[in-house]
Amino acid sequence: MLDQNVPANFIPMLLDIGHEVITLKQLGQTHAKNGDVGKIGIDQDAIIITFDKHFLSLKQELQQQSRIIYISMYPRDPIREAGLFREKLSICLGKLKKPGVVTLTPDGIDFKRG
Repeated sequence: MLDQNVPANFIPMLLDIGHEVITLKQLGQTHAKNGDVGKIGIDQDAIIITFDKHFLSLKQELQQQSRIIYISMYPRDPIREAGLFREKLSICLGKLKKPGVVTLTPDGIDFKRG
C-alpha cells in the first residue's frame, strides 16, 4: 500500500514485477493520518511503503502489527528512489514476513521488529 508521498512511478514498477498495488486514493483515504494509514495497512494485510519518517514512531500497538518500508533518500529523486527500491525490494520483503519496519537508504537496509 502506497502512502500519499510515494511517487506515481512506483505504481507501474510494482505492477510490472507482479505486485498488487493499493493507494490511499483508491481507498478514498487521501487525508488519512499516519495512525489511520497503519490501521488500514493492517486491515488490508498490506505492506505500507512510505517516505514519511513519522511512521517510525507509530503507537506501539500499531508497530506490533504493521509492516512498513520507510525509504529515506535526500535529496528526493523519484527515479533514483524507484531504482533503489526495486533493487532492494526482495530483501525488504524477506524481512517483513512478520511485522516490523524496514528503513531503506542508499547506504543499506535496517530492520526493526514490530
